[in-house]
Amino acid sequence: MNLVHHLLAASPVLRLFLVIVLGYLAGQIKWPGNFRLGVSAVLFIGLFVGIMDPAFQLSGEIMSMGLVLFIYSVGLEVAPGFAQALKRDGLPANIGVVVSLVVCFLLTWALWHWGGKARPLLLGAFCGTLNNLPALATVNETLRLHGSAAEVNQVVVCFGITYAISIAALLPLMQWRLSLSPRSKEGTHAAPKWVPPTLIEVESVTPKGIPFRKKDIEALAGVVLSRITLPGGHQKILQDEDALPVGSKVVAIGLDAPVAKAAALLGKKSEEPVEYQNFETHRYFVSNQALAGKSIGSLGLSRLGAVITRLRRGDVDLPVRAETLLHLGDRVRVVSYSDTEAQVRKFLGNSARALGETGYMTYALGIVIGVLIGQIPIPVPGLESPLRLGTAGGPLVVALILGATARTGQLVWNMPYGSNQAFKHLGLLLFLAAIGLEAGGHVIEALKGDGWFLMGYAILITLIIHLLLWWILFLRHDRHPAVAMGQSSGLHTQPAALAFGTTHASPLKVTTAYATVFPMCLILKILLAQVLTILLLQH
Repeated sequence: MNLVHHLLAASPVLRLFLVIVLGYLAGQIKWPGNFRLGVSAVLFIGLFVGIMDPAFQLSGEIMSMGLVLFIYSVGLEVAPGFAQALKRDGLPANIGVVVSLVVCFLLTWALWHWGGKARPLLLGAFCGTLNNLPALATVNETLRLHGSAAEVNQVVVCFGITYAISIAALLPLMQWRLSLSPRSKEGTHAAPKWVPPTLIEVESVTPKGIPFRKKDIEALAGVVLSRITLPGGHQKILQDEDALPVGSKVVAIGLDAPVAKAAALLGKKSEEPVEYQNFETHRYFVSNQALAGKSIGSLGLSRLGAVITRLRRGDVDLPVRAETLLHLGDRVRVVSYSDTEAQVRKFLGNSARALGETGYMTYALGIVIGVLIGQIPIPVPGLESPLRLGTAGGPLVVALILGATARTGQLVWNMPYGSNQAFKHLGLLLFLAAIGLEAGGHVIEALKGDGWFLMGYAILITLIIHLLLWWILFLRHDRHPAVAMGQSSGLHTQPAALAFGTTHASPLKVTTAYATVFPMCLILKILLAQVLTILLLQH
């Protein structure tokens, strides 16, 4: 044991990566309720190792670097969804989670104002109960500038305690919510599936007696029509304005239900197999920087006799619409004429090597801008010194703006999905390991003094905000249990809750509800945590 202690004390690099390795292993352990801590376990291992010796702290630069990489990558990732949530059609779906988070903020402020609880205790409990690491990062950054190192350590300890307790409270609560509603007839097998390209015989026209157009059917049914065989036998790639005359046959690509709807609108599914003569179908990586941030409708692929039929970003299939924006690293499935396939490949790029070498300059430039903005003093009445957004808030604000903008002239701000995920996880690992090691020496003291309060806070706040959310959904007539599961998972920004929800309710409805509120919840938690910190610093 003395040898292990000596090795850890002698090598900060060994301490850092040992905590990461052990954290990853601990994160795979299944806990009651069939959930895992995942990468968050790195924080708990860091706290445990820090308990062994308070001198096991790492350099503050490691923590700062991890924080910047993590926050900036998160901002780029959620920027498009956050911008959408701010639009008129996105706000109604977010009413419940916004109200719930604001109530959580007000209750925490009231506990400080009238309950006399310590500032770091409440800040750590607020971030931990909401399971939000970016919020913790912004709170600690602000406290480092205007508070003390001791307060930062207390915040981290309280975060770790309430984080675990809130998950333990949330999963039984979600199970109780499911028990209130009859099990969905859709069951857990209701997730829609992609069907092979389907040949549809056109037998119908519009109510006005004229043929349907490609874009009409795509808008009505939610499919992509790629090719048509005209009554005379001629085959061609379809363009938006092309008519679909009676007697022709079209190829539809999409999910099972939309394809069935398109067949019902146009006529019937054909028993003939889909033929690929003179056509080719391939998947390509979008690595051409000139296409990043552009909509599918603006690409002009019709000039090359090609049409995009599938779009996958990371592990998610996105809808193929004219207004859908492409990102570097997207994988697209394209149907084209055989003699233009090489031109299509060149146009899209299709280079994994180019993707691995793309985006680093603008990524670093965005961080530089964010760090500089974070140093701008912001006067706040009642504080002796002005506040700053710091190395957490500055890069986050810049990432949200640039991520939503996508590109400025020749500068492409969004990195390839895989690269951005790698930076995000690397930053998170560095931050969790460093902050856990730094705060570990204060765990025992916190548990002895405020353990019961932290447990009660985490359980009660979790109950209040989710019951309030479900009541608002009930008033809005969104009473499907899958919607409640998805929005609760998004409210908590908790993957374990999402996994639980998709296992016990309709996966499509759960994930759709989750994705609708997740960006708003993530950003609002960060903002509320920052505001709460400022309010508490003023007194």
